[in-house]
Amino acid sequence: RGKGTPLAEWQACPALADVQTITHQQLIPEGRRVVVVAPHPDDEVLGCSGILAGMKGREADVVMVAVTDGEASHPGSREWPVSRLREQRPLESTRALDRLGLDANALNWQRLGLPDSAVPGHEPQLVERLLALIQPGDRVVSTWRSDGHCDHEATGRAAAFAASQRHASLIEVPVWAWHWARPQDPRIPWARARK
Repeated sequence: RGKGTPLAEWQACPALADVQTITHQQLIPEGRRVVVVAPHPDDEVLGCSGILAGMKGREADVVMVAVTDGEASHPGSREWPVSRLREQRPLESTRALDRLGLDANALNWQRLGLPDSAVPGHEPQLVERLLALIQPGDRVVSTWRSDGHCDHEATGRAAAFAASQRHASLIEVPVWAWHWARPQDPRIPWARARK
């Protein structure tokens, strides 16, 4: 809720400016898969479009997991009823990935269909599904466990647990935190962050 933190404030943030950089090759070395676990269609693009764009030509190494279909984004809307959202939100993700230069048809897409805005109540099932998808050595990208949205946090917890069980590397990305947090916010783990 509210206006959120303007981009200009983040661009002027000394803590963000001081975050160490990391290359795409360091994040996702050749021969490694990336498993992107998005709570809703669009979180994969909002959270890690740069990582995904770097996978151009390596689409076979990309597993995209949409935990929900994003059907609760417009509650009570006549223009955007649940049935339309379930159809349109994944299509929006496909179009966004196309704009990033990826062949969306070559990606391994998994739509889990858990209920939007209710992922915390289905966390054990999500962990089970992720354990079946994640392989040792994978790079698992998911929303930050302290992102400030119930689905984002539950997805982050499930991805973290599954990654640890499968000896995969976890990369957490903020999505909602860019909205509610302020520059220099002590809740942001600046020392662990990379850009």
